[in-house]
Amino acid sequence: KDSLSHFDVNLFYNILEEWESCQNLHSCLSLWQEFSSTSDELPSMSSTSLHVLLFNVRGLDLRWQEVLLLISAFKFDALILVETGEFDISFHQKIFKDYRLLYQKGENRNGGVLILIKESFSISRVSCSIPNICVVDIKGEDNLRIIGVYAPDSKSWSWDDLSAFVSSKCVIYGDFNVDIMDDGKKADTLLHWADDQSLAHVVPNSHTSLRSNRVIDYAFIKGLNLDIQVYNGNTTSDHLPILSVISLNSSQYKLGKNIHWKVFSLFSEY
Repeated sequence: KDSLSHFDVNLFYNILEEWESCQNLHSCLSLWQEFSSTSDELPSMSSTSLHVLLFNVRGLDLRWQEVLLLISAFKFDALILVETGEFDISFHQKIFKDYRLLYQKGENRNGGVLILIKESFSISRVSCSIPNICVVDIKGEDNLRIIGVYAPDSKSWSWDDLSAFVSSKCVIYGDFNVDIMDDGKKADTLLHWADDQSLAHVVPNSHTSLRSNRVIDYAFIKGLNLDIQVYNGNTTSDHLPILSVISLNSSQYKLGKNIHWKVFSLFSEY
């Protein structure tokens, strides 16, 4: 139980209650069948992957050289830079000349989200008026939606405001300012919203903040697979860069709803 989030603890207790209250195994499985998806709901996959950087730069004008070094080392297909602050976009278009830049301003001079996508991809920006939220579709056999999020505690919007932008195949990257394991009610609110949207959280296995042991930079996914890890090289930001690979060919995600593996494992031992 100690290793479960508050959301997963409640989910585990709900499953136990359903198990104990059903008259027999058949009735229990029939109940749970309602939470499975049909084959018609499955997204088609293509055989490729995308290398993506998530980085809270705490001011792009201060750290664009760090970003260039990371691009040189990892050859990213896309970058999500958050808390960019105000900057001269024409200057950065010249610096990041191999990428298309999509910027969404923040609620103050320190906020802002910038998504960079390689020029070789066909993309379409999705109109979004929410500050610190940037949405883009990468076109292909199935469109892949990438959503960049910077969510300070002072944000004027709620998680529900993002629901309209969740697609059948998407990744939401961001600095959520919520540690899923340690932030109690704040974490429960975020996880309840994510579960309602059939989003699974993908979290690095070590802290992402350099000011604490908190894990607040991560992603939510739907309809695909994602590997994610912290970059432990030097940075002058107070957040560590996050490296990720989006796999667009994954048979293990044939269940439309996300699987809470810790809950699954614990219930299997019951």
